[in-house]
Amino acid sequence: MRTLLMCIARAMMLIVLITSRLFAQPLRVTSVAPLDFQTLSPSLTRVVTPASAQAAVFTVQGPASSIIEVLVATPEQLVGTSQWVRVTTWTATVTTQFGTSPSAIPLIPGNELSVTLGTDGLATIRVGATILPPMTVGSGVFTGALTVVARQASGGLMSLTAQSAILATIRQPLILTTAPMAFGNVFVSSPKSLAPTDMNAFHLLVDGALNASVEVTVESAPSSLTRVGGSTLLAIGSWLTRNGGSSCTSAPVPVTVGASVALDLLSPVGGSGRTSYCLGATVSPTALQEPGEYLGAVVLSVRYTGA
Repeated sequence: MRTLLMCIARAMMLIVLITSRLFAQPLRVTSVAPLDFQTLSPSLTRVVTPASAQAAVFTVQGPASSIIEVLVATPEQLVGTSQWVRVTTWTATVTTQFGTSPSAIPLIPGNELSVTLGTDGLATIRVGATILPPMTVGSGVFTGALTVVARQASGGLMSLTAQSAILATIRQPLILTTAPMAFGNVFVSSPKSLAPTDMNAFHLLVDGALNASVEVTVESAPSSLTRVGGSTLLAIGSWLTRNGGSSCTSAPVPVTVGASVALDLLSPVGGSGRTSYCLGATVSPTALQEPGEYLGAVVLSVRYTGA
């Protein structure tokens, strides 16, 4: 009898209930790097491509080889102190172990990107954009946020939302102060010249961000002036420029229409930097030049260079 009971006990010990519950691997979205437009200048477009070092970077991790729907929520504008700047043309690339999307994908608000994760369950998303600060925007730091949400195409499991900062520092607008060219009284058969530094020559002062650089371009310079109230012309030419510093300190050189001169805003004026650009020319009335007042216009453009 003792032997039988022992055998039953041993048999009962062999009955083991084994249970387990399998959970789907959750998705994970991680912000790796912000979108950084760096330092911008008013009226100068800055494009950050997804391949750029300044692009925003996110990683998505989930079940190996699964199909993931990714939504990139992009802001319409970056906000500064009591002002804003619009951001446009959002694009992205997706990289998995199978490679990178051959071209930047336009990001359309509300549209998801379908991404197939590699066998390592990973994908990298890089986001770029374009910004064009208007001429009238004030200086300062502008910020915004990118939001990325991922879900499995089947099952609808959502990730935690990942956000990345968008940064842009905008320089102060350029301020241009001009004094027109005035030859005063001119007599027939007697050419009259104004040196670039003559008090009656054309003077341009450019104020902007201290230590920044600008380009000054003579877009057009007339070859003649037109008599007010008539069509008689007065020849003008031999255009010369001096520039730089706060009072046109360089040597005089001939003006080339369409060519740009790079100048640095090194002369401190308050919290700004300043440089100057001066133009001189010669008018040549003929022996039969009709008396009267003659007018013309020089067209110049000034913009920040580089950033």
